[in-house]
Amino acid sequence: MKKPLLLVSLALSAALLLSSCGDSSDPVVARIGSQNFRLSQAESRIAKLAEARRTALEDTVARRAFIREMVETRALAMAAKRHFAEDRKAGAEREAALASRELCRYAQQVNVYRRIGHTPRELAQWFAANRAKLGADAEKPFEEIEQKVAEAMELDTVDLAAWYAANGGRWHRPGRREVSAIECSKERMEKVLAALKRGESFESAAKKFSEHSTAAQGGYWGWIGDDERHPVLAEYPGIAEFLRKSGASAGDVSEVFEGSPEIAPGKFLVMKFNSIERGHRPALDEVRGEVEKQFLLGRRHDAFVRMTEELRKAAKVEVAERDPSAAVGPDEVLATRAGRPYVKGAELLEKFPKANPKEGLEILLQWKLWEKLGLDQGLDSDPEYLETVAVRRDNLWVARYVREVMEKGFGLTEAQIDSVAASNPVAFAGFPEAARPSVAAILVFGNPEELEFQRLSHPEVFGTDSAKTYAEQLNMLVAAAEPASVEAIRIRHVDSLAREVGVVWIDSLWSSPSPRSERAAVDRAVELIASHRPAEAVEWTARALRLKLVAANPSLRDSLTYLAGRALMDAARPQEAVGAFTRYLLLYPKAAERCKALFMRGFLQDNNLHEEQAALSSFETLAADCPDSELLDDAKFMIEDIKCGRCKTAALAQNAEKTAE
Repeated sequence: MKKPLLLVSLALSAALLLSSCGDSSDPVVARIGSQNFRLSQAESRIAKLAEARRTALEDTVARRAFIREMVETRALAMAAKRHFAEDRKAGAEREAALASRELCRYAQQVNVYRRIGHTPRELAQWFAANRAKLGADAEKPFEEIEQKVAEAMELDTVDLAAWYAANGGRWHRPGRREVSAIECSKERMEKVLAALKRGESFESAAKKFSEHSTAAQGGYWGWIGDDERHPVLAEYPGIAEFLRKSGASAGDVSEVFEGSPEIAPGKFLVMKFNSIERGHRPALDEVRGEVEKQFLLGRRHDAFVRMTEELRKAAKVEVAERDPSAAVGPDEVLATRAGRPYVKGAELLEKFPKANPKEGLEILLQWKLWEKLGLDQGLDSDPEYLETVAVRRDNLWVARYVREVMEKGFGLTEAQIDSVAASNPVAFAGFPEAARPSVAAILVFGNPEELEFQRLSHPEVFGTDSAKTYAEQLNMLVAAAEPASVEAIRIRHVDSLAREVGVVWIDSLWSSPSPRSERAAVDRAVELIASHRPAEAVEWTARALRLKLVAANPSLRDSLTYLAGRALMDAARPQEAVGAFTRYLLLYPKAAERCKALFMRGFLQDNNLHEEQAALSSFETLAADCPDSELLDDAKFMIEDIKCGRCKTAALAQNAEKTAE
């Protein structure tokens, strides 16, 4: 079983490493051990983030979550260093290696991705000559917009249109046709053709003669694209090619098309092309933003390759010729610098023990050359670099700590592990002895709902018809549920660090939500949603669902899951809300709010995500399973509206216009 590894996504400020002693205008948010964490430290970190991330954190709730994660990650890092106190030397060596890698990466960013091969003088000259183009950005210090200036220079010095002409195939938009069709036997088709010849409308003839399920909608099939599947393509597989080759115009009626003898024996079609959109490549201005992005990525890659080669030549690095299939010896000289040994086999085997020798050597040389450039340019004393290293260092300690906690069963005794293994013998099948604590920890401290949700979400893998054995399926379930389980364990462990490290929240505004029972969690979520504070409700329900709460009524977890979907919907996060409602419907098929969840999921799928077929499925399930629901009529309206190509909505709009007149 793959060992779980926590990937901490939010960075920590380097200032966290130091105590602070500001005044009352800079309040202490939390005390971690003997260190104070002040609001200014968080604001300093936020100010250095990318613009899009800073904008996202203007929201008060998102800002609170960011600051809490900074404090919690710092607490985990401190606990890790205490836990591994006997391993300081090895830890220092790991941190040195980490700093080396980060310096290499930072040097690449500064010299390539930011400047794209231009010198500071060239950038400054362009900036001075083009201040008007930059608008408000021109008022910022030059260093703050250096990357934007470099990108603008690249676009000014090449013919973007020519590049798009040569590489624009990836933006090709396939054609599609809006089709109506009449399906019937050959004998009946003669009546259809006669009716159409007399001038009867296609829709009327379809309702009268068609034997297809779409007859009631005038034979309307909807849009069929060159690149997408459509239910009718399975019934009539030859139609796809027929439509692509058709030179028909909008309004034309096709020749009679014979169905597949195996799938639709004796069936014939005649189709009407309501609208046609030919496949085309959009004009450059329509996709300029994405084209510029892809173009610049290519230019940056070219600059990186060019500059790496220049570094190699300047350092006089030569790679020794050798048999690529031969094993590497520890004392073998793989590369020289100015005629002296530069990379020996031992260094390659240490850093890239499993890599192909040739590929591993290329990466190692690149690493060493860029690291030296960073040192030569003094980047190792740059504040941004030092902050990055501090962030990565804490993340390294946290990752090792959480992995160690999992490997030791999160404090489970051998007797407890044996008990879990005896109760769930199949869960341990195929895992080595060393993995027993991890498996036991997931089953005991993880979220069992995650296992069930993964199983229900993938019936093709975990269904009774699957060729995999039960043991294989359970092993796959444990692996699939592992990230969510580890996150739940991490959150609970952070709560426990208040005693071990001494985490004290001085300003409760920033402290983590800590529901102590599911009843309290549900009541608070309802209150937050009712008072129109959906972002806080999202945060509250997410935390509550990950914690193992003591509850008199365990079934309240279904209410929490439903409320999570409601909160996400109110917070204008439709994709996540659909996921939450789907989770609720799969895990709790007989829960009280099932019909409401079906309707809200269908509404979001249709109105926000524009996934008509998925929405139709939600509404049809509601219509079939909820005959007494107050939402039944609304669901039936949506079903008819989707199937008839929004005719119901159009009629309502038309009536509204007449009423207004």
